[in-house]
This record gives sequence, C-alpha cells and structure tokens, in this order.
Amino acid sequence: MTPDALAVLLLAAGAALLFATEALRADVVALLLLVALALSGLVSLPEALSGFSNPATATVATMFILSAGLRESGLVAGAASSLGRALGGRPRLLYAALLVFAMVVSAFVNNTAAVAVLIPLVVGICSARGLHPGRYLMSLSFASQMGGVCTLIGTSTNILVSDLAVSAGQRPFGMFEFTALGACFAGLGLAYLLVVPPLLLRPSVEPGAGILGARTAGEFVAEFETEADGVLGELFPEPKGGDDGDRPEALSLSRAREPLGRPGPETALRAGDRIMVRGRRDALLRLDRKAGLRLARDIEDAAAPPAARGDAEGDRIVVVEAFVPTNSVLAGRTLRDVAFRQRHHCVVLALRHRTALLHEGLGGVPLSVGDVLVVQGRARDVEALRAGDEVIPIQEVAVPRVHWRKAAIAVGVLACVVAVAALDLAPVLLAALGGCLALALTGVLPMDRAYAAVDGKTILLLAGVIPLGIAMQNSGAADLAGSAIEDLFGPWGPHALVAGTFLLTGLLTELMSNAATAVLLVPAALAAAISLGVDPRPLLVAIAFGASTSFMTPVGYQTNAMVLGPGGYRFRDYFRIGAPLNLAFCILAAWAIPAFVPLR
Repeated sequence: MTPDALAVLLLAAGAALLFATEALRADVVALLLLVALALSGLVSLPEALSGFSNPATATVATMFILSAGLRESGLVAGAASSLGRALGGRPRLLYAALLVFAMVVSAFVNNTAAVAVLIPLVVGICSARGLHPGRYLMSLSFASQMGGVCTLIGTSTNILVSDLAVSAGQRPFGMFEFTALGACFAGLGLAYLLVVPPLLLRPSVEPGAGILGARTAGEFVAEFETEADGVLGELFPEPKGGDDGDRPEALSLSRAREPLGRPGPETALRAGDRIMVRGRRDALLRLDRKAGLRLARDIEDAAAPPAARGDAEGDRIVVVEAFVPTNSVLAGRTLRDVAFRQRHHCVVLALRHRTALLHEGLGGVPLSVGDVLVVQGRARDVEALRAGDEVIPIQEVAVPRVHWRKAAIAVGVLACVVAVAALDLAPVLLAALGGCLALALTGVLPMDRAYAAVDGKTILLLAGVIPLGIAMQNSGAADLAGSAIEDLFGPWGPHALVAGTFLLTGLLTELMSNAATAVLLVPAALAAAISLGVDPRPLLVAIAFGASTSFMTPVGYQTNAMVLGPGGYRFRDYFRIGAPLNLAFCILAAWAIPAFVPLR
C-alpha cells in the first residue's frame, strides 16, 4: 500500500466517522474532505473543484427546480388530497393508494420534494379521520425510495452513478434502463409494506388529536414560568386512579438561569422559576391557562405573542404542528439564530427534537431535519409558512388548490425533458436545463423560487465528495478496495458478488450519505470487475440501488429523517421494519440484477 493510498483511505474513514456520528453537518464534512484532499496534494486544485462543474451536480440541481415546478402548481398535493377524500373511509385502500402514488411520483420528481408535499396531506387526512400518521409515514418514505430507483432522474444517486461510470469510460445509463428492475424491487417492497408495517406499527389515537394523540406516538417539551411562590405538587397534582397517560411531567427546574435538576412533588417554587414540561400538545396548552403557570414565550425576547394583536376577521389564532424539511435554513440552527418569531409573527410553543425529550430552553436548541414544532399564530401567518422552506405545517390550514395552467405547463415540461433524454436527442443535463428555462419563461416558477428550490446542502455534498473518487483512482486506493471486494465476494460466484456489493453499499449508506457511499464504492467496483473479467455494469446498478433503498435508520436517507418527528417514531422502529426489507432486497438483488444486467 502506497502512502497516498493509505492517506486517502484514512481520510475516507474519517469522513465516514463524521457522517455516522453527525458531529458536523454532512455538507460541512464533504467540504472538509475536499479541502483536506487538495491541501494534502492527493488531488490537484482543478480536480478538487471539479465536483462543482460535474454534470451530476448540475443535473441534480435542475431536478430540484423541475420538481419545484410541479410543487408550485399544487398538482401533487391536489392529487393526494383527492385520494384522501375519495378513500378516507377505507383506510387499507387509502394506505395502498398512497404507497403507489408515492412510488409513481418519486420516479419523476425528486423523492425528498415529493415526501415534503405528502407529509402534511397524510397527517391532515389522518387527523380528520382519527387515524395515526405513524401507520403511514414510514411506509411513505420507503415507497418513495423504491419509486426513485425506477428512472435515471428519480434519485440523485442514479444520476451520480451514471456520471461516475462515464468518467471511467463506461456508457451512461439510459432514462428507463433501471425501470424494469426497479419495478421488481417496487413490487416486492409494496407487498412487504402492505403486510408488515400495519402489523408492527399499531399506535392508537383519538379522532382529530393530530400526531400527539397517544403518549407513545410523540410528545413535546415546553418551557413554563411560575407566576408565584408555591410547591410543584400544587401545579402538577397526582391523577386519580393512577392513570397518568395524559398527565404532563415536570422534567427540570432552573432558577435565575441556574439548573436545579429534576423537581419532585415537594419541591418549593419561586416566582420566575423555569420548568421544562413534557406532555401532549393539548395538555401543555391547558397548563398555560392554569393559575400559577404560563408558557415562557420570551424564547426570542420578542414582544407580545400574536394572540394579543386582536381577534378581527382574518386574525384568528390557530395552533398547528410543523416539521423541519431537508432544505430548511433551520437545520443546524436555533429559533433565536433565525429570529423566527420576529420574521413570521408566530410563536413556537413546544418542540419534539427527533426522539429526544429536551431539558433546555427551546430558543437555543439546534434543530434537525424532521423535528416537529408546535406553532401558534394568526391563520394567515401560519398559512404563509407553507409558501416558505423553513418549516412545513403538517395540519392543513386550507385545502390544496391546483393552478391548472401551471400544472399543465409543469407536467408538459417534465414530459419533454424525459422524452428528449430517453430518445437520446440531447444529454439529460441539457434537456433539464431547457426545462428549467421553460418554467421560468412561462412564469410557472420565478427565478427567486427556482434558486430557493435547489437544496444547497445536497449540491455541496456532491461537490465535496466527488474529488474522493478521483483521489481513489489517482492513489491506487480504488484497486485496493476492489481487491477487498473481490476477495470477500468473488470466490462465491457472480450472484454473491452482486449481493455482496448491494449489501456493502446499503450498510455504508446507513452510516454515511448515499452520495459519499456511491463515490467511494464505484471506483472499487470498477476495479473488482476488471480484475474478475466481468462487466462492471451490474455492480454499478447494485451500488445505485443499494444506496437509494436505505431503510434501517432514520439517518440513512433524507426522507427517513423527514418522517421521524411527524410519525412519532423511534430509531428502533426503523430497524424493526427496515432491516427485513433490506435483507429481502439483498436476496432479490442477487438474482434480479444479473438477470436484467448480465455480468458477462
């Protein structure tokens, strides 16, 4: 092993550790990797910056814009809402229809964008009919991943793998080259999702109670301030009959900004003490009206809450739940950092931060994708949140409205892009750029909305990790990794080689981003294929599919993280439902991939 190869492998391992621990944001880790590769001389400066000009990076950016065109038209939301109205009285049929709908949409629309549109609709449908969204949202995330692998543009990983193949002298993948194989995976996945999650995810909920209907389905933490001296037990009396399922629980006490630990029933309180309280949303709001306690609304040192501004028509005060989407500026930042209240005229009353119940001031908590906020504000201010990208309300304020002119243009533009690329009349990137231009010229998607639609985190992640593949080739680390794959799986035959590559890709994706996994493994798979004298294309397909169907953790894929908070899931829920599905896909990959893409 050469020193350069060792250095590249150590940098890759360090990046994987940072990705897995989430000590830093994924895009920051990617940029650190880029800088480290350039400063160490493992890649030249043009090679280090090549990720920004790479066709895969640009193509992914255009896919965000084309997806935003459909979202702005309201077509996806309107169609899903129509499904809910038509099948709301038949939950099992509605469940199956939503899964198929998510698969079809995600084959042509970026799946993170599709799931972001569908989450509030599904939660609204569930709330209106007394169903629990936890029975739907995880399966919705999984279904979107299965649909995404069916076309070249369905997921950024397919685009990236195709471009990496071209860079290595292979021919690119066609628009529908994945479709037949993807349909096999989607068919198996749909059968699994129709049977297993409904059996293993069985939360109960009161009609109209939203996502906080059951204590196990997801709780919030809010901060209260005491108005007078007293004893904790007077404010939180013991329930009669021993049933404390709905009883708010005091978690911690602080006085003059000094933490005093977890209080007990006999703990003496002083006016101005701060108490962190866990409970259901409705229970927390009832506490706010109780003598001696009030919600600590000075989270951002703002003036009076929106409720004090009047009750004229149009100023009706509402309380909704909202989640943090993938491209939100809130991810990694606090409410105080972005002056959330001053800009949106809405108050954040409570917070569910992933699966953790927080014991600190809400205004200083760095938020993550999928976190759920309880937001209070005027109806029109809450509705305005839906037009932005910081948080997305997950309880409907209004029925989605379809702008039919925009919808027709957006669908037509997307169809033209797909047709041009499928018929090989122009490269995918050029066709997609033309589509983006058409959306802007027709007014379907103004340029400022187009810029906002591009997920900068994903673009920086791609641009930062692409030089890793170049460094692996330059240093010989790719050959070493290829030899390892050959030694591990080669002796067991071609089917084991494909299955092993699929499995390895899936496991790495659970620890680090799917883009980084693809960049790391594609050079190794190419080297292993050359050494074994087989066609590398099946191994590239295994990497594309393995990196885009990640079910075992909420951090393995963006859509999994998005539904974590709204669905009230715990990390172990993903493993219980996702691990058997990943295993089934691995077995299917061993036989289906060589059947559709022969190794020789």
